Amino acid sequence: MRLVGYALRPFFRGRPGPTPTNPELLRRRTTRPDLVHRRHHATGHRLLKASAHAAIRAVMPMSGRQAAGYAAGHSEASPQPSPSAASTEAESLLSVLERNRRTFAWKTSGLDEKGLRATTAASAMTLGGLVKHVALVEADWLAVKLAGQEYGAPWDTVDFDADPDWEWRTGALDSPEDVYAVWRGAVERSRELVAEVINERGLDGPASFTWPDGRTPTVRAMLLDMVEEYARHTGHADILREAVDGRVGEGAPADFTI
Repeated sequence: MRLVGYALRPFFRGRPGPTPTNPELLRRRTTRPDLVHRRHHATGHRLLKASAHAAIRAVMPMSGRQAAGYAAGHSEASPQPSPSAASTEAESLLSVLERNRRTFAWKTSGLDEKGLRATTAASAMTLGGLVKHVALVEADWLAVKLAGQEYGAPWDTVDFDADPDWEWRTGALDSPEDVYAVWRGAVERSRELVAEVINERGLDGPASFTWPDGRTPTVRAMLLDMVEEYARHTGHADILREAVDGRVGEGAPADFTI
């Protein structure tokens, strides 16, 4: 069953969409909307509250959250860098994205097979599947659709038409070492490619694909979407991780490294 109405935007999975500067891709590549976010949107409704609070933490400074009443009963594990301290808009966006990556990594790190395969409530979502899914989105959204590169391993050998939930399924079966390595590799690749894209195109420049209606998102819009992606899934990880071993908190400790 394909669910609609939950995601703020459709994602494409399997093959990248057409590049504005390369009309040939219109002929030899197709796109499939909403597949990357198909399964977890069904469970996402149950975890929407946690995701919403994670999104607020991602974009609202602590002082603003306190004024709005969101900080009551919560404390930051360590001081979080303020995006306003960055000297440029690009640095601000990347600072927020890195903070969300770091928090997501902390929420999902250091688990064995049992922890990565655990479920909670009525959801089939696992932390292992979540980590591998976010790694796929790093490749799909930033490497392919922002930078115009190929998917690369392991995604380019997967038949997502035959197994549309491959990353969720295998993320709950793979060893912890393999799951974490896939995500770290995707993040390292994204960092390099995003830096190159910003240097070449700027934030107002175009991404490397177009929507079906002909619109081409900007580099800025793509990065904001990636921040939103991490905010949503960190909310999911909040609930799953607390159920596994009781880990709670808004931010990673100062000595935590990805």
